Amino acid sequence: MDGGELLISNDTAIIAFVVILYAPLCLLVYKRLIPRFSPLCKWIAGGMLAALLLTIAMSLNIRPKTTFESWLWNLDQESNIPGAVASTQLALAGAVALISAWLARARPIWQRLYWVGVGLTFLFLGWDEFSDWKFGTMNWKALYFSFGLAFAAATALTAIRSPRRGWIWRFVLVSGLTISALGGFMLDDLPHPCGSFGIVRIDGCLNIQSLEEIIEMIGGWLTLVALLGHMSDTAPTLKPRVRRLLCVFPALWILLLTQHSFIPDIELRILARPAAVQFEPQVRLQGYTIDLEEAALVVRLFIVAHGWYYPGSGYSIHLVDQSSGQSMASRNEYADLAPVGRLLDPEGSHIYRQWIRTELPDAAAANRALWVVLTLWRETSDGFARQQVRSSDLRLLSNTQIILDELVLPGDSPAEVTVPVARFANDFALERVNMPATAQPGENLSVRFAWRGADGDSEELAQFLHFVNQASGSFWNHDQLPLGARLPTHLWYSGLADSETWQVPLPADLAPGLYQVFTGLYRIGDQERVPASDADGKPFVDARVPLGALTIEA
Repeated sequence: MDGGELLISNDTAIIAFVVILYAPLCLLVYKRLIPRFSPLCKWIAGGMLAALLLTIAMSLNIRPKTTFESWLWNLDQESNIPGAVASTQLALAGAVALISAWLARARPIWQRLYWVGVGLTFLFLGWDEFSDWKFGTMNWKALYFSFGLAFAAATALTAIRSPRRGWIWRFVLVSGLTISALGGFMLDDLPHPCGSFGIVRIDGCLNIQSLEEIIEMIGGWLTLVALLGHMSDTAPTLKPRVRRLLCVFPALWILLLTQHSFIPDIELRILARPAAVQFEPQVRLQGYTIDLEEAALVVRLFIVAHGWYYPGSGYSIHLVDQSSGQSMASRNEYADLAPVGRLLDPEGSHIYRQWIRTELPDAAAANRALWVVLTLWRETSDGFARQQVRSSDLRLLSNTQIILDELVLPGDSPAEVTVPVARFANDFALERVNMPATAQPGENLSVRFAWRGADGDSEELAQFLHFVNQASGSFWNHDQLPLGARLPTHLWYSGLADSETWQVPLPADLAPGLYQVFTGLYRIGDQERVPASDADGKPFVDARVPLGALTIEA
C-alpha cells in the first residue's frame, strides 16, 4: 500500500487481467461445452489452453538478459514463440474445419462449402498471425472488418438452415472471432493507461499491446472450441489416420512456420548478390539477382522492411547509357506487399521479394555500356517522392539512385574476317583499319577500326596510335578507348563485332613528312601492353601493330 493505494507492477496487472478474463470463461466452457466433446477433441482443447497459459506465464515471468531473448518471448512481437503458439492455434482450427467438411460427405454441398471456407480462413489467419502479412496491406483494418461482417452473415445464414443443436457452435465461433477482433482492432489504437484506477495504482503504464495479444489468444481458443464441438457432433468417432493427423498437425505447422522464416533468409544469403543499401526509414536492400533474357531484363530484389512502412512504396529500374546519361528503357512497379519471410531478429523485419521485368530496347541500344539503376519511391499526396539513400555499399548515380550492375546488349555478329590485321593475347582481333594516305597538320584524322571481341578483361584496356616520323625518328601519339566511352573493353563479349571511327586531332605544328603508324592495346592500370601477332601467329615487336604509312603534307 502507498498512501491508501495498492501499487502493482505492469506484469501483476496483466496477470490479474488474465485471471479475471480466462478463469470465468474457461470454467463456463468446461462446464457447458467440453462435456459434449469426443475424447480426442477434449484432449486437443485442453492441450491448446495449457499451451496458451504456459506461453503467457513464460512471457510475463522471464527476465531477459539479451535483446534477442526479450523479443523471443515478447507478447507484443510477431514471429516469435508467443506468435507461433497463437498461429498454431488458429491453423489447428482451420484444419479441424476442413476435416469436418471432408467427413460430412452426406451433408448438403452448401454446408460443406461453408466449412471449407471456414477452414481456409483460419489457415490464412494462422499464417498472418505469424507473418504479419496484413501489415503489408493498405487499409487492412477496414478489409478485415468487412470480411468479419461477411463471415458473421454467412454463419448466421447457414445456422438458419442447419439443425438447432449446432447453433451453439456457430454462436461460440462468432463470439471467439468478436473477442479476437476486440483485441486486434480496438485495443491496438488505445493509449497506454497510466496512474491510478480507484485504489489501484500501476507502477508505470499498462502495456495495452500485451493485453491485446492475450485477448486475441482466448478468442482464438474459443473459435477452436467451436470447431472441435462441431467436429464432435459431425463425427464422434474418428478413424485412426484422422486422429494421427490432428495430433501431428501442430508440429507440421510449426515446421512450416520455421521454413517461412529460414528459407527466404537462406535463399537471400546463398543465391542473391549481397548488398547493404539503407533507404530512408525502415527499408533496405539486402540482395538482388539480375537475369538478361531474350527480350527483357529481370531484376529480383530481396528487401527487408517493416510492414507498417512498406505500403505505398515502389521501385523503378532504368537502363542508363553510361556515355550519354540517357535512360534507354525503364519499368515502374509498386512494391509487392506479400512478405515471403521474416528475419528471426529483434527488429522483426519482413523479407520481401520484388520482381521487376524491364522490356529491352531496340537495336539502337546494342553494344552500349548500360547501368542497371534502381530507385525506391513512395506515393504521396503530391505525387511520387524518391527516397534518399542513407548508406550503400553499391555505387550511387545520385543520392536516390543505386547502380546495381552494368551490362551490354549484344548486337548483330557478322562472320569473322579470314585474315585480320592483328590478334591479341586476350582473343581480341583487329579485323580492319581504314585510314587515309595523307593528312594536314591541325586537322582531324578520320581512322576507322573494326574489332572482334571476346569476354572482356577485368581490367580496362586502352588503344594507342603512334605516329613515327620516318626521317627524324620523332613520334607523336594519341590514346583512347577502342570503341569509345560507349563500350569499355571490360564489357566486351564473345561474338562482339563492332567498329568505331576515331577523329584524331593532329597537332598544328606536326612536322610534314612520312609517318609510320602503329596501334596496340595496353592495360590502363599498369600500362602494360597486350601482346599481339599477325594472322599467321607471328608476334609484333613491342606489341605494336603496323598500320602503314601516312603522309603529313606541308
